[in-house]
Amino acid sequence: MKWILLFVMPLVMATNPKIDKEKCTCNELPLYGRVQVVETGADLDVRIVEASPDLEVVIVNSSPLHCGQWQFVETNPDIRIRFVKTSQDLDVRFVKSSPGF
Repeated sequence: MKWILLFVMPLVMATNPKIDKEKCTCNELPLYGRVQVVETGADLDVRIVEASPDLEVVIVNSSPLHCGQWQFVETNPDIRIRFVKTSQDLDVRFVKSSPGF
């Protein structure tokens, strides 16, 4: 029984419980859409990583309708994020294609 825990626990700990991959949300907030970067009052704290991201993001100029598509805006955002180095809600890696999980 102990050996099962040795294999199962790392898998459980490796996933972010705040993320719902089916709905493409984190803390019930969409991980696609119009995104505004703020210093205070953020909906999510985001850390940029090079390896093992929670989400791969593609920056688009319009119609961010699919998981991982972000359009950066100054007004009327769907979600406000703050870039941080620690204590993040979400790790992202910016990519040129194939956004999502």
